[in-house]
Amino acid sequence: MADVRDYDALKQALDDGVPGSARLDYRLRNAGIVSYDQAADLAEQDLAGLVIDVDPTGAWHAAKAAIPPPAGRRARRGRSS
Repeated sequence: MADVRDYDALKQALDDGVPGSARLDYRLRNAGIVSYDQAADLAEQDLAGLVIDVDPTGAWHAAKAAIPPPAGRRARRGRSS
């Protein structure tokens, strides 16, 4: 399990879960935000930033981590964007 906002942790969790000779047949991204605080108590900018970080950015990180490099090409390591 990994935080979808952290690409490197997400990629590592995927690599740990799928051995090098295996392949990933399906990828399911399920992430959301739960807050038990009153919406009025949260700073609008903080909430908006968190939603953006988890929803579209998290979806992109999950897809990017799961897409294998093209045949004959080695994956680039150390890139986080």
